[in-house]
Amino acid sequence: MKLNDVEKNIIKQARKELVYGIGLDNMEIKPNYTEGVLDDLLIKINTDDELILNCDEIKIARNLITDLLRELDTFEFFTRTGYSLDEVFSVLKKLKNTVDAICYTKSM
Repeated sequence: MKLNDVEKNIIKQARKELVYGIGLDNMEIKPNYTEGVLDDLLIKINTDDELILNCDEIKIARNLITDLLRELDTFEFFTRTGYSLDEVFSVLKKLKNTVDAICYTKSM
């Protein structure tokens, strides 16, 4: 899966807000990823011009954005991330569709 610059930045902002703003330990539902896993994803996003995520990385990005949407109220979302809900939902839809198409297809 390839991501454009806006999509990369949305994932980076989601990570930043969950790790430093909310805190992974303070989340209502505990995430299935660690700060270290998110750091690895961030390094890949920051260093790879032709970013291509594998299945596990796509799932992490999807879960990261889903968790952020769950944790933030609608009225504070743009202020804390710099992106509208429409932009974030667009990325989330792309991630979910990619997970369904790539990660869960069975070879016949």
